[in-house]
Amino acid sequence: MKPTVIVTRSQEDVGTDPLMRVLHHKGVDAVHIPLVMQRPLHVDVASIELERYDWIIFTSANAVRYFYEHYKAARVPSSVKIATVGQKTSAAAKRYDYPVFINPDQRFTAESLYEMLEPRVKYGDRVLIPNSKQSRDLLQTKLTELGAVVDVHAFYETVPNADLTRDQLSMLNNPIYPLVFTSPSAVKAYNAFSREKTNSKRQAFVIGPITKREARHCEFKQLIAPSEYTFQHLAEAIYQYL
Repeated sequence: MKPTVIVTRSQEDVGTDPLMRVLHHKGVDAVHIPLVMQRPLHVDVASIELERYDWIIFTSANAVRYFYEHYKAARVPSSVKIATVGQKTSAAAKRYDYPVFINPDQRFTAESLYEMLEPRVKYGDRVLIPNSKQSRDLLQTKLTELGAVVDVHAFYETVPNADLTRDQLSMLNNPIYPLVFTSPSAVKAYNAFSREKTNSKRQAFVIGPITKREARHCEFKQLIAPSEYTFQHLAEAIYQYL
């Protein structure tokens, strides 16, 4: 009998989560224990005049959602080009009628997006990056080096889930259950929740190079990561290796 895997994504991410859906479809026993949660931050949107920008860059579906919730019915000017990272982010943008100009179709990372932006962003272009408080500054640094004027605003933050039950904590601390991480924030949260630092003996499935890097930093040795950064490929890897 295959072991139960623990999916550590935030609660709101799992509402219509394709990873959970595919895992259950394949007959994989998966339980959801959300280690992190997102919460909005105050943003003075009146001071962020969208028509001043040439580009808006979204690096996560949550960034799209919180940006939309702040601006509500305000439309993004047609002169602004929108770039996204990943299928979920692109789909979220389109759901709110934000036309996506650029979205890497294979490697869903900030690095791959920059490769596509580099020949297109002109000196003096104004760029808005709505993101989370914990986001990397790679795009800001690289685009600034190109001569762009980059404004970064945190619209939300990711924090550890403080409402885990005793049973959930017990399961998290039982090494027989493989873990599934889809963000470095979840890895960090697990490391904080874990009573016994037995990460080297714990099987973990991760998606993306940044999450994998954080898991290695937290001394996970039995790591499985699909070469393509999609939930479909992650589910396939989980099904294959269990």
